[in-house]
Amino acid sequence: MTGLLADVRFAIRMIVRKPGTSIAIVAVLAVGTAANSAMFAGFDAWLARPLPFADPERLVFVNEAQPKIGRLGQVVAPATFRDWQEQRKR
Repeated sequence: MTGLLADVRFAIRMIVRKPGTSIAIVAVLAVGTAANSAMFAGFDAWLARPLPFADPERLVFVNEAQPKIGRLGQVVAPATFRDWQEQRKR
């Protein structure tokens, strides 16, 4: 226990002697902790939780390819998507 008390007294002496360094250390630790918390929150929200749909295995990604003009994997225009829906209903 005396070793811990000596370490605490030494730390307090260093904080009083060099306050700029102590402030810099605390700031770096705060930024690191905040960045770590933000990354974990993003990971938890986007990757770790299940999708909020009843049947997530039925979700699909629709894109359009026009290889004759060199367009591959283009986003489908809303009008084209509506046409596809109409063709499917017939």
